[in-house]
Amino acid sequence: MKRRWVVAGAVAIAVCGVGAVFFSREKSPAVLTVLTFGGSFEAAQRAAFYDPFERATGHKIVTSLYHGEYEPIKTAIVSARRSKTPPPFDIVDVEGTAFRRGIQDGLFQKIDQDRLDKKDLLPETVTPYGVATDYYAVSLGWNANRFPAGGPQPQSWADFWDVERFPGPRALKLDAKFTLEIALLADGVPAEEIYSGDALDLDRAFRSLDRIRPYVTVWWTDGQEPIEMLSRGEVVLAAAFGERLYGALNGGHAPIGMTWKNGIVDKEYWAVPRGDVKVGAAMDFIEFASRAEPQAVLAAALASGPVNRKVLDSLPAERSRDLMTAPENLKTELRLDPEYWSVNEEAVRERFDRWLAR
Repeated sequence: MKRRWVVAGAVAIAVCGVGAVFFSREKSPAVLTVLTFGGSFEAAQRAAFYDPFERATGHKIVTSLYHGEYEPIKTAIVSARRSKTPPPFDIVDVEGTAFRRGIQDGLFQKIDQDRLDKKDLLPETVTPYGVATDYYAVSLGWNANRFPAGGPQPQSWADFWDVERFPGPRALKLDAKFTLEIALLADGVPAEEIYSGDALDLDRAFRSLDRIRPYVTVWWTDGQEPIEMLSRGEVVLAAAFGERLYGALNGGHAPIGMTWKNGIVDKEYWAVPRGDVKVGAAMDFIEFASRAEPQAVLAAALASGPVNRKVLDSLPAERSRDLMTAPENLKTELRLDPEYWSVNEEAVRERFDRWLAR
């Protein structure tokens, strides 16, 4: 049952399945455009965040999709500023490196941290310019028909590189980020030494990529692509977003296996572009999406790492152990260094593009 109250010009609603009353501070509903990622991830966000938020506030959420690149974000915000028009989106779901670069370039406006219940949020997830929405990972997945349970299954990037033991076509992310870290891990560099001296060993990483390149038939940009290709058997191994692998595996309809071991973990953030005119409604959404109830829905669907401490208390123990940020999983994963990438991304990407074009 849905109940609605109007209180001092604000809308409050008791949301069935969310468990807490939420108060919008806006006097009238707004249509918010969220720039985010597509596929099963967007579907999970819709169930966890957008639909409950719409029911709770009367605001409307529409999504615009991209692949996480920094340049489209910057171009859109700068172009809007020059034309003296609002940006084409009100909120952006942005990866950690792009978030840092956007702050450096003055693209995002400060958020109202007083709106957040910060005692429940992990300290590293709250910044003056945005709030983390979740932890995600690029992880190792495989076609479970090709490598079924009971037989050898890949458990590391070294196995991904082992084309004799695990033969077949592969897919890697068309991005120097993640891919170079994966190449170094595959070459035997310990996780704690990946950013030794605050830098990647680029020469070693590209030598490692040289060895696997003949077997990589797909370089993907759309995060749903490796999931679909693994499901159809078009590739047998893939570096893919771990939460999408998990969702496919636990959906029961796709022959997919996965491991969090050796996964590369990062955070993504909600940010509001400078020049946005719906800041109050945007903060309504960010406040809502940071609460434990919607965070738990997303984590239950995708095993993404929640940013709200209370989520771990609300999930069954067996599901908590599945999370990419569960302590036992984090021990085997590598945290992407967004500080390194925010400084070096353009130069390293140029080298990566030259390598691909050879």
